[in-house]
Amino acid sequence: MHASFEAIALRSLRSKIERFLNRSWYSNRSWTTVLAPLSWVYGVLVKRRRNRYLQGKLLSWRSPVPVCVVGNLTLGGTGKTPLVVWLARWLYMRNLRVGIVSRGYGGSADYPLEVLPDTSFRLAGDEAVLLARRTKCPVVVDPDRAKAVQKLIELHDVDVVLSDDGLQHYGMDRSFEVAVLDGARKIGNGRLLPSGPLREPVCRLKTVDWLVANSCKTDLLEDESVMEYQVAAIINVVDGTRLSIEEFQDRFGTNVNAVAGIGNPTRFEHTLLNANFTVDLTVYPDHHVFADSDFPNSSDGVIVVTEKDAQKICEVTTVAPRTWYVEIEVQFEEEIDDFLTEKLRLCGLTLDVVT
Repeated sequence: MHASFEAIALRSLRSKIERFLNRSWYSNRSWTTVLAPLSWVYGVLVKRRRNRYLQGKLLSWRSPVPVCVVGNLTLGGTGKTPLVVWLARWLYMRNLRVGIVSRGYGGSADYPLEVLPDTSFRLAGDEAVLLARRTKCPVVVDPDRAKAVQKLIELHDVDVVLSDDGLQHYGMDRSFEVAVLDGARKIGNGRLLPSGPLREPVCRLKTVDWLVANSCKTDLLEDESVMEYQVAAIINVVDGTRLSIEEFQDRFGTNVNAVAGIGNPTRFEHTLLNANFTVDLTVYPDHHVFADSDFPNSSDGVIVVTEKDAQKICEVTTVAPRTWYVEIEVQFEEEIDDFLTEKLRLCGLTLDVVT
């Protein structure tokens, strides 16, 4: 009992620290300037490391097939995993065989690990299992992305590899880079870690092939695309019952208890609010492993969670039957097919025309 209490206390403390830092970074709190000397040191190290790769002093492994990295410049959730799902389907519709690699954050396995839709999140991490289930593409995880790509092309014939995250993983060469930013939060106070949310200086955006902003423009580059989330369905965690928003609200009403263990829970909350729900949101740290004590005590009423959290909640037997997850689809404000086709052709990909 005592150990359980300590574990709950540590989870709560971690969650509070993460939320405090995010609020500070994205509301430009003055106290963060105290950490500026550490950010300067971090910036020097980041620049030196990247330059060593650019100058050939450190070698990047180059795949025999094009690799497309979908990553972010900031710490925390920006929406890159839903974009990977969208991009995998977009490429599949153009008759390309797609493979996916990921770090497998939160998992613990002998790497590299091939991930199937029913692989435990405890081995592969939550994002990789989601990708395997939603895309039906071969997925391999390894903290060393280059080793993940090597294993993937050893096991499967693919035409292109998508890397979920890994923009800063320079040991893996890439043909195409996509940076995803949250349009509302942008780059926060614009500082590098730890006094700000940036993993690399903002000028790094000028070197990527495609900047995608989630929900609204960032105005950081003249040429950027805006994607939006649409709720495709709300699905029961246990039996897979699939309801539209209207069907769900007719059955359960519009007041929901929502639980999220993701990098940007505010985005999830806004998605529900935009679907005309009244939301009571409970937040946990990104990649949180759930326990019974993490959920509202009432046995009445449903719980709504993110798709990334859904497979972890399957193991929480007392709440799983009344838990539903939101399946998200990505849509773009403007027509991007021609733009993206031309960009990828320059990387050596031949895409069939969709009629």
